[in-house]
Amino acid sequence: MSRPLLWSTFISLAGLTATGPSVLAQTREQYQAFLEASATWDMHALHEMAQRLGASPSGGERTLGLLVLAKIDYREQRLAASMQKLDSILQYHGTGEAELLARAHREKCIINTDLQFLPQAVREADLGLALVDSSTAPGLYAELLVAKAEALSEIPEYNQAHQLLTQAYHLAEKAADKVWMGGALMALGNIQYGQRNYDKAVESYRQAIQVVQDASNQVAVHAISNLAAASAMSGKLDPARQILDSLLTVLGPKDPALQYNCMSILGFISARQGNYAEAVSRYRAALAFADSVGLREGRTKTKQLLATALWNLGDRAQGLALANDALASAQQEKEVATQVELHRRLARWQNILGNDRSAYEHATTYAALSDSLVKARFNQQLIQADILFDTERREHQIERQKQALELAYVADRRKNLQRILLGLTVVAITIIALLLWRSLRRKQKLGEQERQLHIQEVNDLMRRNEINTMQAMLEGQEKERERTAKDLHDRLGAMLSTIKMQVGALESKVEEAQAEQHGLYERVIHLLDEAVGEVRRIAYGMNSLTLSRFGLAKALEDLCDNVRISGKLVVELKLYGLEQRMDRRVEIVIYRIVQELISNVLKHAEAHEISVSVTREAGRISVMISDDGKGFDPSKASGGIGLDNVRSRAASIGATVHVDSTPGHGTTVSVEGALAE
Repeated sequence: MSRPLLWSTFISLAGLTATGPSVLAQTREQYQAFLEASATWDMHALHEMAQRLGASPSGGERTLGLLVLAKIDYREQRLAASMQKLDSILQYHGTGEAELLARAHREKCIINTDLQFLPQAVREADLGLALVDSSTAPGLYAELLVAKAEALSEIPEYNQAHQLLTQAYHLAEKAADKVWMGGALMALGNIQYGQRNYDKAVESYRQAIQVVQDASNQVAVHAISNLAAASAMSGKLDPARQILDSLLTVLGPKDPALQYNCMSILGFISARQGNYAEAVSRYRAALAFADSVGLREGRTKTKQLLATALWNLGDRAQGLALANDALASAQQEKEVATQVELHRRLARWQNILGNDRSAYEHATTYAALSDSLVKARFNQQLIQADILFDTERREHQIERQKQALELAYVADRRKNLQRILLGLTVVAITIIALLLWRSLRRKQKLGEQERQLHIQEVNDLMRRNEINTMQAMLEGQEKERERTAKDLHDRLGAMLSTIKMQVGALESKVEEAQAEQHGLYERVIHLLDEAVGEVRRIAYGMNSLTLSRFGLAKALEDLCDNVRISGKLVVELKLYGLEQRMDRRVEIVIYRIVQELISNVLKHAEAHEISVSVTREAGRISVMISDDGKGFDPSKASGGIGLDNVRSRAASIGATVHVDSTPGHGTTVSVEGALAE
């Protein structure tokens, strides 16, 4: 399901006016009307205002008209045109219009956040904050704080975003502005939603609704919508459905984006409840509504959810086609996170359909995109840290310049040597204290770094010891298997064969005996043959001589041949890159993992088809076992000995295990790990 709607993206609230001097004093009534129209999304009023202000001879009104046009362009998804108009306001208008310029910076921050140009968004918010004073324009200052917090939460930089929202809330509380108190609470709920802390998000949204105390206000409307989304994600599906149904009945045509979001969430709820037919209907209705009003944002995610619902409904062909269409849209829109999810899902679906090459390509792309996404987020955090460092450095420079001017002012005005000396002494003491404080801080940081390094070394040592212990245990198990198998084959098998020979020596005497005794003799011979064969099979299963002599590929082929049951169980084996032998320990671990997983399928899954895929490529080994059995819910599974054994064996070679299963739709277990060449 898509993220909750960002508050600052949709609302510029009425009643947030500044008292500082600017040319807006000449157009204060018009400016107030612009804020009210923006708050209610009255596009008709905004268009009329833009036409009237654009024809005005007043420069201040024409500037305000340009801001109105930028707002219209943004609401109608013409982001580039909106950005150009905002740049014109900032480039060609003087510093006397500080409030207007600050609002232009805020709008640019919102657009950059939508486009995921997050460092630029933070920079625009800082430029706006530098133009206004929290004491004279508390509303606009709070708006800028919330806009910056939402940009930081996308990086993600949750701690700093939380601090900014707390500052915005207290500022609005001091100004008795309930609307922006609620706005700050709702933005906090969005951060908690992004952190998947849905219960806390629900509480923040409820507090926002209670603070605003006006169900028609846009803060309350969006808080109600996001409350439903968070409730659905936390598993409270029926209350979420009731909230959304009530909201859609009272929601007017002024907010198509919110209507579309509510319709999509209802589809998600239906899918979570297992009603895939209803989910398909709701997702299609949401997409049709988006087409009718020209909405683009969020369509790709809805297509992905619709494809999943169709697949779960049994319409695999249409689900696969729609997933590929959603992937093309995500690539065009550069939605990397959605691409990652679609490649992961398509890899699993193609594997189920038996399209191994396509499944492998999607899995490879999924791994590459996941790594690039993590790297991009890390780079964004580095850029943000550089920006914050530069900002702090400039603030220190400004502060030092102010101190120097104050000292010069005292020297010129009073010409008192004693005060000058006292001032210099104070400055010297301050500098010394600062140097001592910085030295102490540096020592504390070095001590903390050494402590963390020591903890890391201890953890690494414990992890290596744990792996060595696990490897020793597994090697001991294999040696015990070999010893037992050898004893069974060489000693017990030989003894049974000797008994058979001794009994065979009685054959001539038995033929002379009665017919009843002859039948008893034949039964004894038959039982001895079965005992010898069973001993050999047990020894083979424990020791896997084929694995030792001919390698992993041949051993897996024999294992799958033994499991197949004609007409009842189909076992498909795909092997890539196993022409060359691997380390014996790795081959044994892979073989035992496949053996354990197939045993689990036979015991629990009630499957008709099993697919085994083992791929070896440069520096990596990949194992995937899929079945079409009854599946299970991994989040509710208690965890049996079989899966624990698989995870232990995988950990012994540095591999990880991922279980993907849905009740009624089979199970896929994948094992991925590095491989020393």
